[in-house]
Amino acid sequence: MHNRPGVKERIPYQPRARRLVVTQVDDLSDTIRRIHLGGPELESEFPFIRMGVADHVKVAVPDAAFESSNDSGAGAISPDSIRGAKLALRTYTVRGMDAERHELLLDFVCHPQGGVGNWAQHASAGDHLLVMGPRGNTVYDDGYDAYVVAVDATGLPAAARWLEETPPECHMEIIVLLTGPQAEATVDSELHLGNTNDDRPYVSVRIVTSDSEDFVRHIKRAIDSLPGKGRSLLWAAGEAKQIAAIRSLTAASGTDDGLEVSLHGYWKEGQLGYHEGHGAQARDASTDSGDRAPVQWRSTGKATAGK
Repeated sequence: MHNRPGVKERIPYQPRARRLVVTQVDDLSDTIRRIHLGGPELESEFPFIRMGVADHVKVAVPDAAFESSNDSGAGAISPDSIRGAKLALRTYTVRGMDAERHELLLDFVCHPQGGVGNWAQHASAGDHLLVMGPRGNTVYDDGYDAYVVAVDATGLPAAARWLEETPPECHMEIIVLLTGPQAEATVDSELHLGNTNDDRPYVSVRIVTSDSEDFVRHIKRAIDSLPGKGRSLLWAAGEAKQIAAIRSLTAASGTDDGLEVSLHGYWKEGQLGYHEGHGAQARDASTDSGDRAPVQWRSTGKATAGK
């Protein structure tokens, strides 16, 4: 076991830079787009592995100056060439790899601020995107008895991978902070709620559409309802202030409930390019509070006990 809570091992990988081509765009909602990237510079050995749920790459939109000085016919580009061009780099979770079509899948929250978010909003087949990394795989442990996964829109790709790649018999509660008229449709599209009820009978999903304080309250309720037996993990990712509030919550809750905690600030309101890295803390084992009943999927965010 790696010494970071939740992490089983880290596998290093020599980071590479690639100029990839948009091959397909899927609109998951009015604000989230899945972009398929391919091309001859995408190596067959790209390090996408099971339980690397938060593995990420750096992306940048090539400007006219970069394109003119880095001819696509001149061979592979280098990380130094991207850094030297002083392009804005943003971090994105690797959502998946389509092995059959040999494509990298990234999900983007579209917005007019910032080069990459604006680019994603208008991207179409044939457009180029520069992709660097990952530096390796952080492989999370799939052996916990229960998981609480709490995210905002930027953490949805990782939440989807937690859902897809953990064993079906484990308990999992996914809490998503997402506002807007298409919040439920966005979560349904990303997590494939309609296809998962039979496969994951011990999973519940709650969509919080109010505010960060309500988000934290739902996380506390989820922690309080965890099975007393076995090992549990809280994994959360989102805006830095939200993550700080969750950190305060877990620190104040005591150290006797058997929960390990892994917290990740993905962005900070009002600050482009912010990337906190990974914060984590561990807590000790607790007294038995009983096992949870199976939970049925409800895309409304209201979990109901199974029969």
